[in-house]
Amino acid sequence: MNIIAQCCGLLILFVILYFSLTTKPLKLKTSKAFFIMIAFAIVCIVLDILSVFVITNSHLFSKTFVDIICKLYLVALVSTAYSTLDYIYCDIYARTALRRKKALRQGSIFMIAEVIIMIVPIEWVHEGRYVYSEGPANYVTYAICLYCMWKIIHLVFKNWNNMNTRRRNAVTMWVMLWVVAAAVQFFVKWLLLVSYAGAIGVFVIYLMLENPDSYIDKRTGFFNQKGFEEYIKTMYAENKKFSVYLIVVEDLSDLKEGNLSEADKKRQEEFVAFLNKLPGTMRFCDSDDQIMLVFDDNEHGKAGRERLDAEIHEQWGKEYSIYAKAEYFYVPDGSFTNDVYSFMKLLRYARQNNNDDLRRRIVTIDRKIFDDMVSESVVEALIVDAISNGRIEIYYQPIYSTDKKRFTSAEALVRIRDEEGTIVPPAKFIGVAEENGMIIKLGELIFEKVCEFISSDSFEELGLDYVEINLSVVQCCYRHLASDYKRIMKKYNVDPSKINLEITESASIEGKNLLIKNMQDLIDYGVEFSLDDFGTGQSNLNYIAEMPVDIVKFDRDMTKSYFENDKAQYVMDAAMSMIKGMKLEIVSEGIETPEQYETMKDLGIDYIQGYYFSKPLPQEEFVQFLIAENNKQKMS
Repeated sequence: MNIIAQCCGLLILFVILYFSLTTKPLKLKTSKAFFIMIAFAIVCIVLDILSVFVITNSHLFSKTFVDIICKLYLVALVSTAYSTLDYIYCDIYARTALRRKKALRQGSIFMIAEVIIMIVPIEWVHEGRYVYSEGPANYVTYAICLYCMWKIIHLVFKNWNNMNTRRRNAVTMWVMLWVVAAAVQFFVKWLLLVSYAGAIGVFVIYLMLENPDSYIDKRTGFFNQKGFEEYIKTMYAENKKFSVYLIVVEDLSDLKEGNLSEADKKRQEEFVAFLNKLPGTMRFCDSDDQIMLVFDDNEHGKAGRERLDAEIHEQWGKEYSIYAKAEYFYVPDGSFTNDVYSFMKLLRYARQNNNDDLRRRIVTIDRKIFDDMVSESVVEALIVDAISNGRIEIYYQPIYSTDKKRFTSAEALVRIRDEEGTIVPPAKFIGVAEENGMIIKLGELIFEKVCEFISSDSFEELGLDYVEINLSVVQCCYRHLASDYKRIMKKYNVDPSKINLEITESASIEGKNLLIKNMQDLIDYGVEFSLDDFGTGQSNLNYIAEMPVDIVKFDRDMTKSYFENDKAQYVMDAAMSMIKGMKLEIVSEGIETPEQYETMKDLGIDYIQGYYFSKPLPQEEFVQFLIAENNKQKMS
């Protein structure tokens, strides 16, 4: 019965070995360690079968020979256990040097144990059809294997969140199989299960992790995204230089789905075949139609790029349409980053933030792009930390009514403090927040803080009609903007007429239908809108006519130009005439001198905003400023 079980285990291992050797290898460090594990497991089962044979036929061999065979089986068992430990090291310790140091230290312990096994006595028993060994050599084997199991379990739990989840689960299952098999065999000595359980454990790891076919993209025959990440991780671990050529092909997924015409399908297949013939490169493809070509050093990368550039322009840029449907990126040196996650982020960042016509040239992802990504990541972390730790502040800049001759409103402006308490300029973080979508959370927080201020007793004393709050392009196109803002106003019992939301001209262009829907929903609730920064970008009075706004704000640059350029005066006068004709009010930003104020007032500008009255102030200072101004008003 035992021989049958061992033979089945041996057959399983040979099948795994066959598929491992005949499938295109990815050459990962874990794959190499797994191959060694298979080899030791095979040797272990062979020696197990051989030990049963020589014990059964002990009359044909000397006692010393039988002892040696039985002890070699125990040594192979220990080596199999150690190979599993080394497999775990490959996953946990990314850097090869550290892994080797750990493996060498543990390897010394196992080698000493193996020497002891070969020295101490062993006993073997043959009772009818039951064959097994026992004695000191077995006890040393049990002890060192239990130590190995404990070490593996300790490493798994210690590095639970850092390990590959599937590898963690597979190894845990393998350890449980071995522990149960060893416990059964310890008490039922003739039931030889340990080496068979080891074979089953290797099979589990193969199915869950080390099946080479799991790294293959079925459409192209290239390695897939999972393989790419594992391969790049290995390159970093072994401190190897590498370059990457990224090709984004729009219709690549259609190869599998069958959506291409026969002619297009043929061109796509020819393109894949062309890439397959490139020497000295590893080819990968992901589900987003990205083809990644990895060169194993910078020199190969440089030569590979030159050939790719020439071939693509000659073969795929003229007669075929594939070049017109692709984007190209080149990373000359992967050492810009320190790990695979940063590298993947760099590729995504370069694609998302490069505004050039990518279909007309190859974009080199250089140190500058990496530094920009790092800077943006720092700002992202700053925004998240500021939101989490309450370092978002609202400043208010008063707005003066030329008709009522007092301050009737204010613009709310966001400020962030860093950990040292220093104010971070909005220009540094607003763009980043818009780019990564954090502006939705940040904008909601700003709106809530303003509503909280409006609902306070101190706001009632100021005599303000409303507060202006900026909306970014991203916020304007956010589907739940109206419902979220109405919920916040209800929470603080804020009169909607106290809120004026500022949109920009660009916001009225992008996502126009959703923007107008949000606006109309909030207008029906009682909120009013302003068109901010009129005079920047592609100014068009049609925007004002189409947008349901009550106020138009002249950008500070437009105001400044009025005092410096005669032509700008005619443009602004004409704009004012048409805006007034539409029964809308006007705010002029950037007023800094008495002369500018008097001129704007004489022109009929409704509201004045700028440093002439006050810079943006923290909430408490703003309250004190307005109280003082109101008192002056009463005294005069």
